[in-house]
Amino acid sequence: TRSVNINIPANTTWASRTVTVSTKYGINTSSISTAKGSFAVTQTGYYISAASRNFAPSPSVATNANITLTGAYPQMNVRVLNVTANAQLGTATTITARESGAGTSNNISVAANATWANRVLRIQYQHPVNGWTPVGGDVTQTGYSTAGLTCSGTAAGGGFPIYVSANSYLPELQLRAISGGVVLSTGTLGAGTTNTRSA
Repeated sequence: TRSVNINIPANTTWASRTVTVSTKYGINTSSISTAKGSFAVTQTGYYISAASRNFAPSPSVATNANITLTGAYPQMNVRVLNVTANAQLGTATTITARESGAGTSNNISVAANATWANRVLRIQYQHPVNGWTPVGGDVTQTGYSTAGLTCSGTAAGGGFPIYVSANSYLPELQLRAISGGVVLSTGTLGAGTTNTRSA
């Protein structure tokens, strides 16, 4: 019994291919299964069989989105797309190359939404053939909200205090009281999230 190893290079494309191994003796080539001639095998290329993410962005603090790709692939680029602005949000990252089997994961940071508008975010990986491909559905990240902003006051004699409080995600606010276009007093309400602040 004699044997020899034939090295078949990795298939670094995104398509399967048929590889034929043959033996030739004299001028004859025939089926390897019947007369020691040749046989063909299918060699798969790169593929992604599944993509998933764990993503629940906070309005007020930076959070991580976790992305997992399953299959065989080279190093893959991953990003967060701000769909509302049609622009990449923050810095892209990568998922390490993998031969096959269970998925490989990585985290990508999603910044707080320090604006007065909600924004729609989408996790994507960059497929060399299909382009930027979404992972899961879009997610809305809320921004600043005045929903928890209240004020109150009771007249007392010649003047009365006005109390302003907030328990929603807000930046520092400058406050003022105006009468007839004249500024009567000013104040500052501190920044915060769900903690109650007052001025």
